[in-house]
Amino acid sequence: MAIKLYKSQIAPTEETSNKYDTRQISLNEAGSIGKAMKGFLKSGENLYIKHQQIKSENDLFEKKKSVMNGSENKQGLSAHKLIASQMNDPDQGLEYYKNEVQKVKDTTKTFNGLFAKKYFNNWLKKQELEDGNEIRLSTTKNLIENNRAENLTYIETLKKKIIYAQNPDTQFAAEEELKTLLNSKKFSDLFGEKTDDVKKSTKRDIAYYGYKNVPIDQRAGALEAAKKDDRLSTEDVEKLASHFKTSSQTSTKLINSELTKMDNMASDGILPDIATLDGYIKTGEALNKPEIVIKGKKIKAKVALVQSLNVMTPTQIEDFITETRSKIAANKEGTSTALYDQLKTIEDYKAKLNSDLKKDPILAASKRGTFDIETIDFNEFASDPKGNFETFKAAMVKRKSQAESIGAIYGVEAKFLSETEATQITAALSKMENATQIQFMSQILVEGFGDKAPEVFAQLQEKDQFLAHIGGLSIISEGMPNKAIDLAIEGYLLNKNDNIDIKVKDTDKRLTIAKYKNIFPENIETFNNIVGTADNIYAAMYFNSPKYKTGTFDKKLYDKAMNMSLGSNGAYGGVAEYNNNAVHVPMWLKNDEFNDFVDWLKENPAMLATASGTMVDGKFLPGDAVGKSSDGKIRNIQIFEGGDPYLVSVGYGKFKVAMQDHPSKANAEPRYAIDGNFAKEGNNFFIIDFNKVRSNWESR
Repeated sequence: MAIKLYKSQIAPTEETSNKYDTRQISLNEAGSIGKAMKGFLKSGENLYIKHQQIKSENDLFEKKKSVMNGSENKQGLSAHKLIASQMNDPDQGLEYYKNEVQKVKDTTKTFNGLFAKKYFNNWLKKQELEDGNEIRLSTTKNLIENNRAENLTYIETLKKKIIYAQNPDTQFAAEEELKTLLNSKKFSDLFGEKTDDVKKSTKRDIAYYGYKNVPIDQRAGALEAAKKDDRLSTEDVEKLASHFKTSSQTSTKLINSELTKMDNMASDGILPDIATLDGYIKTGEALNKPEIVIKGKKIKAKVALVQSLNVMTPTQIEDFITETRSKIAANKEGTSTALYDQLKTIEDYKAKLNSDLKKDPILAASKRGTFDIETIDFNEFASDPKGNFETFKAAMVKRKSQAESIGAIYGVEAKFLSETEATQITAALSKMENATQIQFMSQILVEGFGDKAPEVFAQLQEKDQFLAHIGGLSIISEGMPNKAIDLAIEGYLLNKNDNIDIKVKDTDKRLTIAKYKNIFPENIETFNNIVGTADNIYAAMYFNSPKYKTGTFDKKLYDKAMNMSLGSNGAYGGVAEYNNNAVHVPMWLKNDEFNDFVDWLKENPAMLATASGTMVDGKFLPGDAVGKSSDGKIRNIQIFEGGDPYLVSVGYGKFKVAMQDHPSKANAEPRYAIDGNFAKEGNNFFIIDFNKVRSNWESR
């Protein structure tokens, strides 16, 4: 479709853009336009300023809220104001708050709105002034209250000195100091209108508690004095009277309870404090309680008797009993009750002493004051075995001497550890997690107790079989390196690890241990200890062997572990065969020389007599083997006549002599040789102790 073009739209003009407009306006019109433009610009400016003011005010509102309330990770000024207000020092409180305000200034850098920064600074300055005034008032109040509290606390200290001090000079000095303090201007300025109340309360307390704490025999006089004392109210006097009445009843019960405890202590050989006992008797007299007085005096007599008994030997105590019974028998009709009481006390004491000695000789002697025994703290030793070694070794040397003396005085087998100490060793061992600690524990017992170490480990065996056997191996090793000990400890630690499963099954080791069982046919406990240690030795060797990965039991390796547990150390010790039965070889003897050693004894009757002899009352009695005939008669025998006897292990290098059957045989009749000297305890077995002639063998 065609587009129509109008002429007026397309006709060119000759006028240029540089031509001036010749039109004219009046001055009034021009002024009006100027005013209009100025008004328009002013209106825009005002609108902009208003916009910036609103924007700045909104920003201030948000910043005030953030600064005062804080955030999850940052405390606001409100919290800091509270902290500062709780301080006791105004300067400290203001300084703290000022620093927090400065942090706000330093961290508030970004503002929305032209006037926001100015508004914020003005607000913050005003807030700082307002909060500062409140902090100053609060901390000043705290300062005063704290000062008051400190003064009241010190007044309490002086009051206690006045009321309870036993020294008159101390009491007098406290009274003078308190008087000076209460009458000072500083004190009255500090407490103001409360000054008189504090003074009155202080004087009342001194009077009240002074009367309240007088000895029982002075209470009647104290109550009369309290009635006339203007420092006390009628209510205070009534409280005192009620207290004295109630306290008397309570005191009677308490004293009776304490006297019973003292009586029981005396029965146990423990001496209660005599001064305290005398005090109870005196109180009983003041309370007019004759039953307390009688009971107290009986206990006092008992304590004096027990004090004498504590330094007597069992034989002397028995003689004392006999003597007392004789006195009663000589004058039965006129015998006093005191003598019967004495006899009962001595008999009860003897029974309790015997019971205590059987359970724990160390504790029995310690609680009776016979010996000043210091407890050996094995937990402390275990905390630093190397550092504590020499100190604890010295303690054990001392204990060894004390234990031997206790055994000699009381006529009992010496025990070198208290039951508590033995249990403590077990507990300490169970917590040890490195081999060095365990080695040190075993070593210190060996070195500290010396020749009595076997007895110590025998005592520990009831508590911890592992340590007992490790200790035994340490003793027989005589300070020489012993791989069995290292492996046993390593295996022990491995078996404690729940993440490692290398425990030996009974079905796997049954056949291996069967051939060793005949070594200790009558001492299954010892054999079980050996097996337990063998399990640990095997665990250490097995863990480092190729078969560990396969989980296959290594019979040959376990056999080696058994030998090592039995004391085998290279060519020495362990197991040998004699008369077709396994025997235990002491570690100082080569295992292939056991039979040679027995042959040497055959050929040297003097050595056999020495090896089987014993010391009685300082005299050596050579061994003298005898047997019983079917009719019960005793006859001398030669143990090597008619063939070799059976040697049955009963200790390290010690053997009983079976003349007929080996005790491991079914329905066996061993017919053990007995010692014709009849000097040994128990069954008086004829014992051959290889250790007694060791030096002779080695120097032959």
